[in-house]
Amino acid sequence: THGESPSTSLWKSSGHAVQFPALGDSPCVRCANNSYSPRNSTTIYLCQCNAGYSGNTVDADGNGCEPCAESFYKDTVSHDACTPCANPTHFSPLASTLASACTCNVGFYNSSTADECVPCAEGSYKDWLGFDGCKRCPDPNTHSPPASSELANCTCNA
Repeated sequence: THGESPSTSLWKSSGHAVQFPALGDSPCVRCANNSYSPRNSTTIYLCQCNAGYSGNTVDADGNGCEPCAESFYKDTVSHDACTPCANPTHFSPLASTLASACTCNVGFYNSSTADECVPCAEGSYKDWLGFDGCKRCPDPNTHSPPASSELANCTCNA
């Protein structure tokens, strides 16, 4: 079958031309990894990277589409490049498919409605992704540097 799902998209190489075979001909060949072609496609050039992936889909070795890097996303099946999170203080996991995956990184929180992540204050930390606030160091006799990303950053005062 041709282009039934992003993981099973197929094309056929016939000499130098790359196209889907006619009904009853030899089997199709897969598009590059992490790419998709619409049903009844006639050329490898119709293979496009899945959401969360970008790159060159014309790769007979199957190595074409790579995951979007951290802090990038791609929400379409297309040849488009991955889009960076709108705010440089935001983070998204590898191969993110939605802009909403962009959130505050560890050590940062959202302080206002401006959708901007700011570092946790001295004496606090945040060891998870998200817009919510930082936790204070548990002992008042400890401190941590700004943007601390783990409880271990809370150390005894000198």
